Amino acid sequence: MTKKSSFDFSVESPQKSPKYSPIGCAAHGCPCFIDGAGIAQRKNVCWFHDGIDPRDWGNVTFKVRRYEPLIRLANAMLYEPQKYNFLAHDGNARIEKVNRFLDRFGLDFLHIRDDLIGCNKQGQRVYRSESAYEFAYRLNRWITDEVRKGAALAGSQSGADGDDPELDPFSRLIYSLKTPKSAFTDKFA
Repeated sequence: MTKKSSFDFSVESPQKSPKYSPIGCAAHGCPCFIDGAGIAQRKNVCWFHDGIDPRDWGNVTFKVRRYEPLIRLANAMLYEPQKYNFLAHDGNARIEKVNRFLDRFGLDFLHIRDDLIGCNKQGQRVYRSESAYEFAYRLNRWITDEVRKGAALAGSQSGADGDDPELDPFSRLIYSLKTPKSAFTDKFA
């Protein structure tokens, strides 16, 4: 009979990781939930309200409710991109459905892009469609910018009055790459 030492790994017991069920956001009326990572970091508000002054939570919650269908679409595409694969055999039909959905909100500038440049196996330049994950990430970023626009950051005195500091040329270039053309030209024209 062999003696088992404390370094014997033949009998492994799997360690159980803590399970977190999502909890609702602490901002009154917010439909969002906090996921396991947020709970582990001891956050009590969703990522839309995180870092925003609590006096502006009502305004942010109103905008979150306004974009709730888009938030659900973006989250579904982020967490299950294989279900919404735009490159599959019926991908064009999926692209059309999503584009029609965005048209109902008047967001035609957020359509799924089909002009991205890629390379095929022979090294030739080809055009490809945006993947579901790329689109969902871009949509999430746009929604976050729209929801948090005009809200004051926690601990700051500015931001609610809408005054933006003058941006240097590099910051203007970065801002123009992150925002749609119409928003950039309206803001700095």
